[in-house]
Amino acid sequence: ETLHRLSATQLRSLHTELNKMIANVADPTQLRLAFTGLAFFPPEKGNLVAAMFAPSAELVGLRNAALFAAVAGGALEESEGQAQADWVPHATLGKIMTSTTALRKLALPPTTALRKL
Repeated sequence: ETLHRLSATQLRSLHTELNKMIANVADPTQLRLAFTGLAFFPPEKGNLVAAMFAPSAELVGLRNAALFAAVAGGALEESEGQAQADWVPHATLGKIMTSTTALRKLALPPTTALRKL
C-alpha cells in the first residue's frame, strides 16, 4: 500500500535489496511458521476464525531486516515500520455468521486458542 510512494529507481533498489536478503539466508529450512492453534478475533466481536502461527527466530530476523530496508528505502515511514514489528502470523479461515449474542455463548473468549493440532 505504500510502495506507490517510491520512484521506479527506488522500487528497483528495494527489490534488489530484499532479493539479496532472501538469497543470503544460510538455511532456508529455518524460515518456519509453527501452527499454534485456532483463535477467534477481533476481541470485540470474535466472529472470525484464524489459524495462529509462531515464527522461527530466523524468520522474525529476516522480516525485521526487510522492514528496516523498507524504512531505509522510503517504502515505509519509521513509525509504520515500528508498528509492523509486532507481527502475529495468522491465516483467516472464515467468518462465523451469527449474532454477537450467540457467539458469546461459545465456551472460549475471543483470541483464545481453541486447540492445538
